[in-house]
Amino acid sequence: MAGNAKTDIDLAEQAVRALRAGSDAGGDVRCGEATAASAFVSFYRPTDHASVPYLNLVIYGTEAGTDNAVTRLEQLFLTWRGQDAGNTSTQRFVVP
Repeated sequence: MAGNAKTDIDLAEQAVRALRAGSDAGGDVRCGEATAASAFVSFYRPTDHASVPYLNLVIYGTEAGTDNAVTRLEQLFLTWRGQDAGNTSTQRFVVP
């Protein structure tokens, strides 16, 4: 890859970082101190089927007083990235 071209993983990481920045800036005020009760990141490559994205990580409906959903999403993303998931489609959902 030449120049500033980004890989699929680079773009996904940027999206997760953007979610973190939003959460750190105050997030969703309806979620209280947690700043996020749900968080997700989904990416499709041109060759992916509509029902199977390249990456689909979802944290849905964390309970009040528990970890921020963005924090849990970051952990899930790091696990995914560490599993050499660069070539396969992945869907992971966490629903407490």
